[in-house]
Parts: sequence; structure tokens; C-alpha cells
Amino acid sequence: MNQNDLVYFRDNFFSAGETDILNEQEEKIGWLDLKSMFTASLDVYDQSGRCLHSGRFQFFGGWVITDGEGSERFDQRLSISELIAVVMGVSAIEKRRQNSTAT
Repeated sequence: MNQNDLVYFRDNFFSAGETDILNEQEEKIGWLDLKSMFTASLDVYDQSGRCLHSGRFQFFGGWVITDGEGSERFDQRLSISELIAVVMGVSAIEKRRQNSTAT
């Protein structure tokens, strides 16, 4: 995934399982593994199956993004896979907030 690529992906209805990451030509360039509908965590993989980044919600730490080896990232410029992890993290947090106010 290159920095200037446009990418597309879908959030699964149940917020769990795998979903493809596509480029502008609708070619698969990677995928997301949305770990569970009960925990906000995900992995972003490239086309070869290498884990590029992971995101998870920590109870007191907010949304944390790590590289494929588990090290936290502190760069100011985010890669495409990091941005995907951020967007999906915000989505998971928003769903959690909506579910808690619905009960």
C-alpha cells in the first residue's frame, strides 16, 4: 500500500471477521481482520499476508496503534495502513458509545 493510494474497505455488520482492502481498480491489496464484535481490535494485512499494523482499544489508554511487531508508533505522518487502523478504531469507539446509550 503506497501513501498516495486511494483505498476502500467495508465495515462488517457484526464488526468481526475479515474484510478486503481494495484499490481504485477494485483489486485486493490487503485485508482487515476485525478480531471480535466484543473487543475493539483489528489487524491490517498487506496482499502477501504480512501484518502491517494493529489497533486495539485499551481501557485507560484509548486507541493504540502498533506496527506488525507490536511496537507503538509515534510518527507524525501516518501510512495508509495506520490511517485504516485509526478510522476503524474511531468506528469501533462510536459503535460502543451508541450501544451503551441505547440500553
